[in-house]
Amino acid sequence: MKIIPSLLLDKIEKHQKFQDLRHQEIQQKKTAINQIALQERAELYGIIRLSTNSIETGFIPKEKLKNITPQDKVNFGKIKIRQARERLFSNKTIQIIEKCDKHDLNSKLVLMGQGAILEVSPDDEITKNILTIGLNGCTATMVFVETKDGKRICVLTHFPPTQVVANSRLLEKLIPNIAPEAIKIARAIILCPGDYHKDKNGNWLLIPKKETDNENTLLESIVQRALAGCALVDCIGYSTQLVVGEKDQGILVVTIPPVGEGDVTYRINSWKDNALTNSVDTDLLQIESEFEELGK
Repeated sequence: MKIIPSLLLDKIEKHQKFQDLRHQEIQQKKTAINQIALQERAELYGIIRLSTNSIETGFIPKEKLKNITPQDKVNFGKIKIRQARERLFSNKTIQIIEKCDKHDLNSKLVLMGQGAILEVSPDDEITKNILTIGLNGCTATMVFVETKDGKRICVLTHFPPTQVVANSRLLEKLIPNIAPEAIKIARAIILCPGDYHKDKNGNWLLIPKKETDNENTLLESIVQRALAGCALVDCIGYSTQLVVGEKDQGILVVTIPPVGEGDVTYRINSWKDNALTNSVDTDLLQIESEFEELGK
């Protein structure tokens, strides 16, 4: 058995008392104003991870925190954001989100309580993306229109169930006024919380929750009124049961290439890409077959 000298033991006890008092001080400050400095937060948790070149940089003991620079703090924040994204999203989705961070005009991120419109003209040479994340009980409404002159337009909103009126007003505002005779394709998806139910054949289907019916009906009526009743609207339920370790939960991504460069596709969570445009005049969403696959 290793015996600790009494002098060393005294130093350890004094340090522990100081550490406990310091932690109490920071915790009280955090509770009082709900905000503490980065250095204090690092002290509270014992270590801080700093980066100068890459995310692989090792941990730095807290006694060296007094030497961190403003740039170190920026690096630390970037690392934490990157680590969180890597836990939640696939590389494909992260690439789009990072383009939005850089204010790339060809990518748009819609957060809760927001809406946006993205247009791709016939002479554009690049594929564009619009997406929303964090759909954990919220409703996302996506409206896509392709006109006969080759313009592709996508509207996307994301609102919680407590803001149905705000959602409907913004959606009505964002959908462009297009003459019915100019519309070639009009599609809409209302993505809302869902539950699993068995059909008569014993297959599990994921369908919208009953309590979303009124909101879905209102949103669909707004879409049809704006597009002269010529839109194909689908209400799709998604599971709010988060699966540990699974990425891209609670997202909707729409990828829009220029006309002639490929089909417009959408992806819900980690499901496969689905076409919104196609030369075949059929229901391309294939909702039932997808849900049967999920239930297997």
